[in-house]
Amino acid sequence: MIFGGGLLAGLIFGANLFFTCRFADLSHNDAFSAMRLNSFRHFLRIKIIGDQFMVYPIGIDRIPARNEWIENPQATSDPTASYFGPPEWFEAKLIEPPIIVSGSQTAQTVLVKKPSELPRN
Repeated sequence: MIFGGGLLAGLIFGANLFFTCRFADLSHNDAFSAMRLNSFRHFLRIKIIGDQFMVYPIGIDRIPARNEWIENPQATSDPTASYFGPPEWFEAKLIEPPIIVSGSQTAQTVLVKKPSELPRN
């Protein structure tokens, strides 16, 4: 029952993604994440300076395999250095230019209140 239910659920979910992407132009993000691509990864790196946020969208075309990482020689002398480093060919790149959000561009928020100052329901 469990095995058959798992197969049926996978079939229904896959068919849903296929039809909604192909014919309704929906669920593209869900379908892309369901592919489980092991090569390309992307993430955001945020740097805060004063009242400015700098958001860097970073992409990596190929993630090194577990045996491709190399030992960092600085790890023995510097306790804050990482133990492993990327291989020579490893390259992280910006997907698009950094996004800068300044504190002067945002609306002012209300003052932070203590829990005792909040209204009771």
